[in-house]
Amino acid sequence: MKNIYQHNIELEPIRINNADKATFSQKLIDLPYRGYEVEELSDGRKIVITKPGGKSVYGRPKKEDFLVFIYNPNDNTLWQISHKQILEDVINKEQPHILIKFRKTKIKQKYF
Repeated sequence: MKNIYQHNIELEPIRINNADKATFSQKLIDLPYRGYEVEELSDGRKIVITKPGGKSVYGRPKKEDFLVFIYNPNDNTLWQISHKQILEDVINKEQPHILIKFRKTKIKQKYF
């Protein structure tokens, strides 16, 4: 089942280069609260993130968290993609030798 919402969203393009974990994390924390376009798909849909993500842990909001959506500008729908679907997409985009590395390290879905 897909979580699909119909809503217009104003997006700003984002690109953060790979870096060590601390540097990359700090760049994400420093982002202003808003919607960001991460990637445009071949069919015209866009991978977008929103900050803050609206999640909470033990009743406390996580201000620096993100939600990931697939945005369709043709009908203004936002599909809130699951962690499992994100992992499957990453694995499908990787080269075969990278996929073997993923399997050997036993990456857990909940951390994506």
